[in-house]
Amino acid sequence: MADANNTNAQPAAARPNQSDGFRQAMLKTALETIPQLTEENYPIWKDKMEALLELRGLLTTLNSPARVLFSDDNAELKLLLISKMDSVTHNNVVTSDNRDSAKALWQSIKERFASSQSSNRARVFNNFLYLVFREDNIEQFVTETKVAIKKLVDVGIDLPQDVLAYLILFKFPTTLHSLKRQVMHSDKELTVQFVCNHLTQYNNEAKAETKEDSGTTDAALFSSKDKRKNNSRSTKTKNSNRCTQNYHNPKQDENHTADSCWHLHPDKAPDWWKEDQAKWKASKSESNYFMSLLTLWVERGDNKSRIILDSGASAHIFNDKRFFSQLTLGMFEEIKTGKEDATLPIKGKGSVRMRWGDRVLELKNCLYVPDIVINLVSAGNLDQNGCKIHSESGRFSVKKNGISVLEGKVVGNLYTVENPTSIGSTDKEAHYSPSGDHIKEIHESYGHASIQRLSQMIPSQITNREKQEFQCKSCVVSKITKKPFKLTSQTVKKPWERIHLDLIGPIKPQSLGRHKYILSVTDNATGYLAGFPLVHKSDTSEALINLLENEKRRLGYFPSQICSDGGGEFLGTRLVQFLKHNHIKQLISEPYHPEHNGRAERANRTIVESMRATFKASNLKKNMWHYVVKSCCLALNQIPKKSEELSPWEVMQGYKLPNDYLKPLGNPVIYLNNRRKKGEKFSEKGAEGRLVGYNPAFRSYKILASDGSVVDSKHVQFLKKLDDQTSTTIDIEEPLTVESNDEPSDEESEDHSPWTQIRNQEGNDDTNEGEAQTPENQTPAPEPAQQPTTRILRDRSTLRPPMRYGFHHYYEPKTFEGAMRCNEDDKWLEAIGKEIDSIESHKVCPNTILGIKYERTSDAILLSNPKHIEHGLEELGLLDARPTSIPLTPNKHLKDADDEEFEAFKRLNINYRSAVGLLNYISMHTRPDISFAVSSLARFSTKPGIQHWHEVKKVWLYLKHTKDLKLTLKVKNPDKLLEIYSDATWGDDPKTRTSQSGYLCYLYGSLISWNSCRQRNITYSSTEAELNPLVDSFHEGTWLRSLLSDIWRTEANAVTHFIDDQDLDERLHLSDEDFAELLKTTHYIDNKGLDDKLKKFGSNPKTRHIDLKTKGIRQEIKNNNIKVVLIKTEDMIADSMTKASPINVVLKLTNTIDPTFTNKKA
Repeated sequence: MADANNTNAQPAAARPNQSDGFRQAMLKTALETIPQLTEENYPIWKDKMEALLELRGLLTTLNSPARVLFSDDNAELKLLLISKMDSVTHNNVVTSDNRDSAKALWQSIKERFASSQSSNRARVFNNFLYLVFREDNIEQFVTETKVAIKKLVDVGIDLPQDVLAYLILFKFPTTLHSLKRQVMHSDKELTVQFVCNHLTQYNNEAKAETKEDSGTTDAALFSSKDKRKNNSRSTKTKNSNRCTQNYHNPKQDENHTADSCWHLHPDKAPDWWKEDQAKWKASKSESNYFMSLLTLWVERGDNKSRIILDSGASAHIFNDKRFFSQLTLGMFEEIKTGKEDATLPIKGKGSVRMRWGDRVLELKNCLYVPDIVINLVSAGNLDQNGCKIHSESGRFSVKKNGISVLEGKVVGNLYTVENPTSIGSTDKEAHYSPSGDHIKEIHESYGHASIQRLSQMIPSQITNREKQEFQCKSCVVSKITKKPFKLTSQTVKKPWERIHLDLIGPIKPQSLGRHKYILSVTDNATGYLAGFPLVHKSDTSEALINLLENEKRRLGYFPSQICSDGGGEFLGTRLVQFLKHNHIKQLISEPYHPEHNGRAERANRTIVESMRATFKASNLKKNMWHYVVKSCCLALNQIPKKSEELSPWEVMQGYKLPNDYLKPLGNPVIYLNNRRKKGEKFSEKGAEGRLVGYNPAFRSYKILASDGSVVDSKHVQFLKKLDDQTSTTIDIEEPLTVESNDEPSDEESEDHSPWTQIRNQEGNDDTNEGEAQTPENQTPAPEPAQQPTTRILRDRSTLRPPMRYGFHHYYEPKTFEGAMRCNEDDKWLEAIGKEIDSIESHKVCPNTILGIKYERTSDAILLSNPKHIEHGLEELGLLDARPTSIPLTPNKHLKDADDEEFEAFKRLNINYRSAVGLLNYISMHTRPDISFAVSSLARFSTKPGIQHWHEVKKVWLYLKHTKDLKLTLKVKNPDKLLEIYSDATWGDDPKTRTSQSGYLCYLYGSLISWNSCRQRNITYSSTEAELNPLVDSFHEGTWLRSLLSDIWRTEANAVTHFIDDQDLDERLHLSDEDFAELLKTTHYIDNKGLDDKLKKFGSNPKTRHIDLKTKGIRQEIKNNNIKVVLIKTEDMIADSMTKASPINVVLKLTNTIDPTFTNKKA
């Protein structure tokens, strides 16, 4: 541990920030993956957009009301947010009030899709509550459930996992009652993922089971043939994965052991399972699944309140005399049921009369069977009497001669007839409400009290079983509580046998070393604490691996178990592979359960509270917390545990620190100043400072000098600290806060305890826990501005007036399209023209576009990246280096670095990808002259060497020399609309033998598009190599030509313009033939074989393999769509896009980029 502390003690400012350039290189990829924001994909859009903004470093500023966006960042974010909305979202979100503010746009999006207002929360919760379970598409139900829960979290509805699981279980149909009970009686904790896993397993088993022909049907529910049938136990094959009588399948569930299997040990099974088994065995000889389903369903329902349309019943059967308008009693035949040797006596026959409002139905030859548990209407009898049955969307109807006689709904494959309003000859009023509905009405009427308290209010005819089975979904959601976690972790006896990890942060302000996080490590046996400051979360793996390896060398063994939460920093590929390789078990706590890793959470609280009190007493600046955290951990480790003689430090390190070694942080000291100027004999030998940390390995101290530097010294003398120092100073610097998100992600830790936020020690701690302010007398600052005491009313400008008052309101279009389609479009065009003239006259146009410097002269537009170039040179320490005249060394072929060269480069501690990524950003926007260099150097990003790094520095030094080079857009050659130069090498890559392609596109003589890349396949001739960039450039030219045509057509059809330029008037009124000739693209090549192949017919053995490729280009030449011109190699401008070229070749290209620039030799 001591070695780890010493390693982290050195100032982190010396280490370069390794992610700045990487963020720039990843921007393009991140932008392409973000979808258009619609009404359905907000969770996915939000996750990707926040990841991009965090990569850009603007997420915190965007979410903080106190921070202000710079104008450049505001312009970039506005373009990003508006471009990632579809038309519907744009019309609902973008208004005249928020169009100019990226923060306002971001807030409007969150208010629309993730607003915590009651109306939006109710809408999202209802979407989840009314999800429909479809047994024929379980996969879609699982997906919709997970998406709905994600939306609940977005709007602030963070229900416990068991509550959400109960809500999902309520959606199960009666056919999955056994699966529902299996889930609810499982030993594992009830979560949404647990329920979804059981559903997926059930669906997979249902697909794997083979279908068998069902036997004869004595009495079955009416069901259409094309509906999916559910497999019962009697239809399962021998290959079923479920356990059966006297057989246990160990592969069914890893948590389902043979000792707990009810099929092997029936005595351990609950009563309800034994009852289901007995019923199943009684009806095992019958293969009628629908009859078994009817029996089970009836036994759980109200036997006097259901009328079922049955396809298996031979006659209409009723169990109550009140249904009959005419009844003849007597002893008649018996009805055979689906159970073996079970019959029901018929005690009467007659006619049944039922009324539904104005609709009356009379059924003849109906049977009176009092013992039947449900009323059956024979579907076959109705069919014989000319009735037709139609079912659709969960409902059915029976019609005769186009008139509806019966209606109802289909629930669980049961065709249930709607309860009639009256029955019998005297139209007796029918009271057939289910018992469950009656209990629910009483329960809701008395304020959702418990059934036990309402026992005197519930009628006596409702059985105890019905009371026990009653469930109120609203009570479950509203009254659910968190279950206590009574288990305690067993303390190990061996030090460093089990360790607990967690991450604290992000912390504001960041430290002097740019740290934002603290990795806390706690030893289970000794309680040893350690805190390691981290710059990024991604540094967790590296810091932890170094710690484990150092302790392995010191103690001789690795820990056997590591406990942490499920944050992405603890699940990185490198860390997981390291733990697996060294046989270290990793225990991950479940989300939203901080008690599973209570040691780490308690350690976080101890560390943060110690730091908070130290800052309060020491008056140190908050950005010194990376020293304070190590000092606090060192001090806490000196305190022995209860009933222990040795302190955690003595147990882990093997020695004890002197009692007088530790001193209060912030204490004023005098230290020996070894940096004073030599030769000044009479100058003071000492200097004043303040204690900020320790170096226990050398028994020395870290002293904060008056100039702000930190000095390590053993030669110190402590002064007496003034008692009233803390009460007479006021701290007005930024408070130290620890942020924690309620919603976990891959980037943030899953669980943050409430004590990870350093509270305010001045004022009321209960009301302001997110801030902590400490006094500082070293750097006084102006007093904070007084907050306004006036009342601020909300903006009501966006409220729409009622329609009844709309006749006298003036309609104002909200979009440009609306303004162009209204009756006063001419006035809107006039207003737009005046606004543009005002902008141009006052010169308020933006001077940057996506970080590109924008300049406009009388006849040209100039684009450049000077700030990016200066930033790169500063980061790499090349501001004072000698510049170069060319980007790469000519005739030098770069090769892969060997292991020795790669290790030598790693020791330089340089972020190669960051440097090359920033070069790629610059080359894509304004600097085509370094495109080949970037394309070549980027291929070695995985394993760079010293030779590659020298070439990267050479490119940056070339940019330093050509920093004033600007991409100039002006009309240089009015006679040539579009010209393209394409060139290629042939097999110059020493490893893959592939070729390099490059092309340049010029519009009126100005460079507008370029590309330099390695070809995908090996070419067998230089002609084929030259053909590939020609084809690529032809596609680019086709797109550019279509774009120009669309722009001109739009300009011509939109508005009538009056001009006084004769040349422009002649150009706009060209004939169709001249217009087609003008739009024809000219391609320049320097390969004679390719020129002959395109313009001449015939076969050449050397180029026979590329005949198919040239056919399309020949056709375009024949149709006069393109023109191919053969030029000399020395006139090929695109030559420097394919190889490392000398200065004279580079000058040809730079002269076309910026004619005014002079590239003198450096």
